[in-house]
Amino acid sequence: MKHALLVGVPERDAEGRLDRVLGLEAMARLLGDLGGWSITACTGAHATRPRVLEALAAMVSACGPDDACLFYFFGHGGLVRLTGLRGELGRRAVFYLATLRPLGSRERVGVLDVELTDGLARLDRACGNVTAIIDCCHAAGMVRDGPIPTVAAPSWVRALDEDDRAWALATEHRPEVVRLFGSSSLRSAFATQQAEGRHGLLTQRLVALVREAGLRCDRLTWDAVVHRAREWVSHQRGTEEQRLVLAGPRERLLFSRRTAPLPRTAAFVPAPTAGRGWIRAGLVQGVRVGDRWGLADLALDEAHAPRWLAEAEVHAVGLDSAEVVVTGAAEPPPLGTAAHVRRLDARWPVAVEGLPALVEALRGSGLVQPVAGGAAGVVARVRRAGGGAGGTALLDVLDEDDRSLWLGASADADGLRAVVELVEDRARVRQLEASLVAASPPASRDIDLVWRWGILGPDEVPHVLPIVASQSAGTLPRIHAGDRLWVELDHRASTPRQWFASVLEIGLEGRPLLLNAHEPDGIEVLPGVASYVGLRGHRRRQALVYRWPARVPTGGPRRARLLVLASHRPFSLGHLAREREPDDLAALAAQGLPEAEDATRSDVPRPFVTSTQWAWGTIGFEVDPRPRAG
Repeated sequence: MKHALLVGVPERDAEGRLDRVLGLEAMARLLGDLGGWSITACTGAHATRPRVLEALAAMVSACGPDDACLFYFFGHGGLVRLTGLRGELGRRAVFYLATLRPLGSRERVGVLDVELTDGLARLDRACGNVTAIIDCCHAAGMVRDGPIPTVAAPSWVRALDEDDRAWALATEHRPEVVRLFGSSSLRSAFATQQAEGRHGLLTQRLVALVREAGLRCDRLTWDAVVHRAREWVSHQRGTEEQRLVLAGPRERLLFSRRTAPLPRTAAFVPAPTAGRGWIRAGLVQGVRVGDRWGLADLALDEAHAPRWLAEAEVHAVGLDSAEVVVTGAAEPPPLGTAAHVRRLDARWPVAVEGLPALVEALRGSGLVQPVAGGAAGVVARVRRAGGGAGGTALLDVLDEDDRSLWLGASADADGLRAVVELVEDRARVRQLEASLVAASPPASRDIDLVWRWGILGPDEVPHVLPIVASQSAGTLPRIHAGDRLWVELDHRASTPRQWFASVLEIGLEGRPLLLNAHEPDGIEVLPGVASYVGLRGHRRRQALVYRWPARVPTGGPRRARLLVLASHRPFSLGHLAREREPDDLAALAAQGLPEAEDATRSDVPRPFVTSTQWAWGTIGFEVDPRPRAG
């Protein structure tokens, strides 16, 4: 069974009449055409707080282990600090999705972040197949400190503040809910005002793309959809003010548990000149001249593999974009086509000893290539390690310094595939860090964005640890497996220009992992407002737990590092790094929903403005495999 709760909060005109929510109607028609959906709509006079919560609770009760669930919201919302509360809600900023007010009332009313988060997490525990689509401003918001309005708590919030659920946000569960947001946390989302009502740009494009694919949700990944939708919205606006955000398992097929294990992607933007265009990734994302990318159709083929439309070769590289020449296209690839790295200009070497099947597999990689066992400058060394149960060959994977990464891994088809994925991830890190070094030394001392990091102690107080950029510079600070990490990003300038920052963990296996999964294109950092990775006010248990990888030997401490990247513009790392699975669902915030102005539309996609200033820095540390005593 498939359950959908569609919430569309209308506007009142001067006479108190409610308008229609065209986005909700479009979503309902789409789900009806897809078939199999049980739809509950809260709109018009029914878009009230009690009705929405009642419908959400009913969906939780009805959800079974083989079901799929969708929560859709269109409307307004807010972020406030509430006075007069003694519980958790009085100690932090609170997000809410605004619901319909009684006629004549001016009291704030809505569904709080904790209520929606709790409902989505309960659904995820029940079925593991949940999607949330929030078409409104600042929808990807996380709780921040700073200039947030302070108001007296309404009576309904005071009652909720006494409820323990107000802070119990699924701290033991790790939900994998697909979350498609109408904008990043500090940016606007827009709607078109039509004669009958309002229609959000995100909803318009999402519905159109599913129909373009012939309603074949089983051939669509969220990754491909969000690239196309995001670029279309920017084109409609003539600006990148509205930037859609996708968080969660982006490789999933729409409304399904099934995933398509595809290469990681960036977006393609065609140029007005035929055969030319840009990739939304550049030097600060590890792109180099001569790299070749494949441009893929929106829908996958029957085997869930990409259907290639064309090949794009990088001819020039900017900080966060690359100019490409497109060949082999029967017709110009659409705006927002997903671009996959097919082959680096210089593949990274992997030393292999006595494993012909692995050599053959590596020859098919676009990122790495096999070399003789004694070669230098490799990203990894792989050697045969005898035989396992049933006669299956075993292998060991070592780093460039001959320190073991994996011991006794299976050399069967699945094991070889895993080894290739491991060494390709290590190659991605090498490619990125080599590009950063070639462009500039670390710039953290020369800019107005600074960062700190540390762990959270048993007393729940953040402890600051020193920053040691070089992995060989004396004694690195040491943490333990199970410690909880946080990173603070602080913009200390008086100028209003913002920074967008991402934090990558280069872990014990040498693989890149994006820690700011809730805003994967960078956390926007404003002057005087500290932003955090790992510390969020809506969570009882704070910070990111550092886990020792299961396959890495635990013989002693090992080195790891954090890589901080920052730019004056949002930047994607989707083609480089996997996202860390969340400890809980980030707060789902919303502000107002402005109307789009047709006059801002451009006839051709604007070449996006590239960054004029950027920075990067490394935070090195050691990890002890033993949990911290006490």
